[in-house]
Amino acid sequence: WHNYSKKVSMLKSFSILVLVFSSIELYSSSIATTTIDTSFLPKPIGFLNDFENIFTSAEKKSLDSLLMAYEKESTNEIAIITIDSSYTSPELLYDYSLAICYKWGLGKRQLDNGILICVSKSMRRIQIQNGYGISPVLNDIETKRIIDEEIIPYFRDGKFFEGLVHGVNVIKSKLKQ
Repeated sequence: WHNYSKKVSMLKSFSILVLVFSSIELYSSSIATTTIDTSFLPKPIGFLNDFENIFTSAEKKSLDSLLMAYEKESTNEIAIITIDSSYTSPELLYDYSLAICYKWGLGKRQLDNGILICVSKSMRRIQIQNGYGISPVLNDIETKRIIDEEIIPYFRDGKFFEGLVHGVNVIKSKLKQ
């Protein structure tokens, strides 16, 4: 009888754990899909989408040309978007940038080779999203390193254009390996 009640107790505990983890999973997946209303996402202008107006006209042309030329030579698509806090909050920047990737259809469908660099000067945030086709070569750990070691030092000096050009060139060379 003692073993039977012990087994029932263990089964109840296991059932409660499964229920708790299932609830957490459902809750977290519902947050990820409901935090961003995609109907309010901006439409892309080109490979560079400077909605925060960080860059001069010449810088915009230069960055957009750099990204367009890279897409032609490699088929990988790198897009840059700059946004301010009227678009999203710092806490939702990851979800927002991911929603942009899906809404814009970044990358070739069969290759899933898109990269989005989302920058907010006013929120002091940057996020890089990679398509699954890019992830084996350029994973989240590597993109964090590129942000921290390659882009942010330029941003600290107020050199947003130079930081993004350098970051894009580092990404391009990493993808050639």
